[in-house]
Amino acid sequence: MQEEEIVNFSDVVRKEVMEIVNEREWWCHHCSTYMPVDPVIEIKEENGKRYAVVNLYCVACETYLDTLYWYE
Repeated sequence: MQEEEIVNFSDVVRKEVMEIVNEREWWCHHCSTYMPVDPVIEIKEENGKRYAVVNLYCVACETYLDTLYWYE
């Protein structure tokens, strides 16, 4: 089965973010252990260029853990 072609920036970001968060866990200072994360993706535009801000939250306690950035 051939993989579907990704056509826009938000699809690219979503795919890459899910690959990253499914491959690893982040340290949660509240839970005191490495935990899977729940990404919150926000696409923004500045000076005609789009970028994505991805905030990562612990799935257990919802503590903010990290921010990732993607630029178009």
